[in-house]
Amino acid sequence: MRFHSRTDHLTTISLGGLGTGSIELDVKGGFSGWTIFNNRPWSDYGSPEKYLDKDDLVFILRVYRDGETPYLLILRTEPWFSRYNYDHFSSVNDALNPYQTPWVRNIESLEVTATPPKIKIIYRDRWLEKSGLEIYSEIYSLLLPGDLKISTTPALIIRFVIRNIGDKKTDVSLISILRNPHNFTAQNVAINRLIRSNRYVGVKMFGENIPENHGMFNGALAIAITDVSGSAASFELDLSSRWSYTEPLRRLLVEYRREGVLKADVDKKVVGEKIGLYGSLSRKLEIDPGETKEIIFILAWYYPNHIDRFGNKLGHYYENYYKNVEEVLEFVAEDLKRIIEKINRFVEVLYSGSYEDYLKELAVSQITTLSKSTWLTKEGFFGVWEGGPGTCAGLNTVDVAYYALPTILLLYPELGKRLIVDWTNHILTPDKSPYYEVFSLAFPENMSMYRDMLRKDPSIQHDLNKFRDALKKIIEKTGVDASGRVMHCYTASPYYVDTYDRNDLMPEYLLQTYLVYEWIGDREFLNKILDHIKLVIEGTLRQHDPLDTGLIYHFPPSGYEGFSQIAKILRGRGVAEDLMRSLFSGPMYVPISVNTFDNLSFHGIASFTSELWLSALKKSIEIFTEIGDLNYAEHVKKIFDKASENMIRYLWNGEYLDNWFDPLSGLRDKAVMSASLSGEWYLENLMSSGYILEHDKIISILRSIYKYNYNSFEGLLNATYPGERRPGLYGDLLYPNNTGILYTISSQPDTPWTGVEIMVALQMIWEGMEREGLEILRNVHERYLSWGMYYNHMECDGHYFRALISLQIFNHLAGFRFSGRRKFIEISPRHPRNNFRGPIMMPSSVAQLVYEDSAERLHIKLEIKIGDPLIKIRELIIHSDRKIMKTKIVLNNKEIFHKYLYEDEKKILRILLEEEISLKEGDLLEVYAEHII
Repeated sequence: MRFHSRTDHLTTISLGGLGTGSIELDVKGGFSGWTIFNNRPWSDYGSPEKYLDKDDLVFILRVYRDGETPYLLILRTEPWFSRYNYDHFSSVNDALNPYQTPWVRNIESLEVTATPPKIKIIYRDRWLEKSGLEIYSEIYSLLLPGDLKISTTPALIIRFVIRNIGDKKTDVSLISILRNPHNFTAQNVAINRLIRSNRYVGVKMFGENIPENHGMFNGALAIAITDVSGSAASFELDLSSRWSYTEPLRRLLVEYRREGVLKADVDKKVVGEKIGLYGSLSRKLEIDPGETKEIIFILAWYYPNHIDRFGNKLGHYYENYYKNVEEVLEFVAEDLKRIIEKINRFVEVLYSGSYEDYLKELAVSQITTLSKSTWLTKEGFFGVWEGGPGTCAGLNTVDVAYYALPTILLLYPELGKRLIVDWTNHILTPDKSPYYEVFSLAFPENMSMYRDMLRKDPSIQHDLNKFRDALKKIIEKTGVDASGRVMHCYTASPYYVDTYDRNDLMPEYLLQTYLVYEWIGDREFLNKILDHIKLVIEGTLRQHDPLDTGLIYHFPPSGYEGFSQIAKILRGRGVAEDLMRSLFSGPMYVPISVNTFDNLSFHGIASFTSELWLSALKKSIEIFTEIGDLNYAEHVKKIFDKASENMIRYLWNGEYLDNWFDPLSGLRDKAVMSASLSGEWYLENLMSSGYILEHDKIISILRSIYKYNYNSFEGLLNATYPGERRPGLYGDLLYPNNTGILYTISSQPDTPWTGVEIMVALQMIWEGMEREGLEILRNVHERYLSWGMYYNHMECDGHYFRALISLQIFNHLAGFRFSGRRKFIEISPRHPRNNFRGPIMMPSSVAQLVYEDSAERLHIKLEIKIGDPLIKIRELIIHSDRKIMKTKIVLNNKEIFHKYLYEDEKKILRILLEEEISLKEGDLLEVYAEHII
């Protein structure tokens, strides 16, 4: 007997909508990881609260043909009620097993095709083959670009399709069995009720005696079948021991095997957590040879009692559309065909590319983060957990969102805009206590004056008014305060942030703000935050440019691993290690120079933050010039010119930018940073605003990153030291930069981060390093597939926010850029180049692009498949290697007047439309251009 064991059986896929909570579907057919109940840690850190698990929802198929005995197949490959007592000294004691219940089996195998937000499962079994049956299911998460109502609807659609390819009429029954989760303590009451409309029959599950501060309070779960002839029933099982539930469970399955349905009263209630209350829905069909029939279930929920960690009731956005779970079911059942058709169309275009399948799979894989990790409150606060969800940092981590925001803007631009608005409201100003005081006193010159004041008047430290007055006087003298700093993340609440200790957040905030404006073109949005933009720019210079280089300077401790190691050496001697770590580290009293690589200390001037800062300054010059603030644009330009010169002077080594250099100590770190062109990615690839570095330097840096940091087995590491040893091979070391900081196994530079890998790969592909970029993307694909974690990328715990960058793969392969601000689209396919077909994305929409460039002519088709793009178009910029002699533009079979210019040196065809156009779903825009032969 030969068996094959694979790691991909560990794979799970998150199901659900925006801010609705989620359910994990594993490739064995089980449903687990239920976070739809506002349960921890999704709602508020803490230990996981599990109210339902993989044995609590199951589908069972019954097959009967004349003259044969009916049999049951559980539609998953893992046993149901699989509470094994399975060791070397006893037998399997499951309720269902091949000895005592030989008439029920698990399906032999599943073929799961994951194309989020749609999952297809083909059920394969020798008994299905003998019975002449083919069966598959399609499970739909309700995620659609630009459609907040559908995308926030708390429901799943589970569609089963059964085809009789045999020669006999066959009776087929399908039953769903779901446990009511509301009796989770001895005091709770779980209640099942029959619900019915002219579109469905279902079981509603809710509870009593649930505390008002609990996530399930006033909530309900329901499952329905979209066929009013379906049968509903409820039953109880005593779950206190295997012996108490085994016989009743077997009797229920015998009844279902005999009758093909379960019939019993639905309206039941039980008290206490030891009794399981279940609801079932069954449908019995007769299927003739050659006939295909379907059974559709809707799983819906409604739990409005989302409360943050500080007791604030947040609710869910779906409350703006629905008042209860019945309304959710009614909406989905009524609009079922349209929802399924649109999701199928969305998936079809996402997978339509004329390139390798792994690129499509990788691009789409992280869309599941939107189901798994998002909040969307009743008021409209949109949050994404950095990792976990609920176990890493917090929500909307600014430096991590830098990589993910472009995807959010494409799918749901209003939510991307909301991120910026909320961050802006938390920019540090004197009224934001105690952060303002803490970070203003982080600077040694301020703290020194404060200590001097305390010597003269100790009461300052006890009188808040005196304290604030003293701080104001200190800042007036030193000229250094903490205004303009950008928050790091929210701590499980829209109202509280964790810290302002990072200096990469300022340029990242600026670039993300500019991206929203560039892509959407909303001038009113920009005008409202212009003063904050200036506050951030000036605050950064005031706090982080002590050497007047125009560049951001990193003060130690600038990474959490860079705190004093003396504290660790001396610990255990009666003094708290944390206290010693703070006292012995410095010169800053509180870290203010941490960055997204928060366990990779930078000292002095670093390539990562310098390049981000310069990119933000360059875009600032462009924006302030456009709005007519020429004085401020000139002010920023002077800073930019000085900073550009100094970055090259201090960091360029002829091949790449050194990781950092400290002009004060003379210390230098020669690591190659993979993320050292993060600003250029925003500036040029996303916003079409040119480069800050000379193009040959960019190519040299990308080649160095690939040469030194890419490992064909491990992927693209964050940073390496050419010619130096790595801890991943030699164990713990010291960084080769004379700082004395430990360089440890699995430290941040010695690991690959998906978000950074994908960004660098896309830059390489964009800049003509197609082979290298594709190889990095393939490595990410294969690495996570081999671990069985394809939809759960790691960094700080799972489902990491940064990896949501993956959807940017589509536009980069297409060489597609756009600007709602400047009203253009640009098409210049990168892979494949001359005959391209694949999806492209604009805010709120997905389109299919076909680009065919032959010796005789260029033909482009751009068809809007999903949503209405939020941008207007006046200019088309198209790459073509051949000169153009004649053009024609057609929108929905109607020719559009235009002018064109072919730029031979750039190989660019520019088309200026006589009038700007707006595209909508279903529109087809075509470009015809004849080449000069």
